[in-house]
Amino acid sequence: MAEAQLCGIDAIELRLDLLGGFPRLKGIAGHRPFIATARHPKEGGNNGLTTERRLELLSASMPFAAFVDLELQFWEELSPILRMARKSGVRVIASFHDLSETPSITALLRRVFLAKQFGADIFKVATYLNSPSDLARLLHLLDYTTSLLPIAVMGMGPLGTVSRLALARCGSTLNYGWLVRPVVPGQWPAKKLAARLKEVA
Repeated sequence: MAEAQLCGIDAIELRLDLLGGFPRLKGIAGHRPFIATARHPKEGGNNGLTTERRLELLSASMPFAAFVDLELQFWEELSPILRMARKSGVRVIASFHDLSETPSITALLRRVFLAKQFGADIFKVATYLNSPSDLARLLHLLDYTTSLLPIAVMGMGPLGTVSRLALARCGSTLNYGWLVRPVVPGQWPAKKLAARLKEVA
């Protein structure tokens, strides 16, 4: 990957569930710190990966990853990766994805507290925005929780692009764009997102 493609980009998320084969991680790690994830099909993952395959892919990424993203609802079955991450100094993102709606603020706060209880370094939430009130709910979540642990918050759908600027400006700790192609509706190209965030800083 050319350095010019990564201008303004601090880290790369490596979606192991999207790749046909296992990547040359050492080369990727030389460009930017990377976030390893092998997404479960229930949270938008591809290729129907089994738990065993997800564990295999994530385990192989541990010597090179700066972060590993583990879905909160599958925390127990991914506990071997959590132990490996703790031993190797890899930071852990506890994530939650809802591809159809934005849950209530109570439901979202419950997940934040659970991530904190589990010892996650960052909590990441990505939800589908069906209305402006859904975006307001995510902004409200940032107000409530930034003192608990760092939180990455993003919206998907028709309001996704505007939500990512607003949420980044209001304190979202990680802000995602795409390098090759968008994975969900509402994502920015990563370089354009980096440029826009500088403009609104």
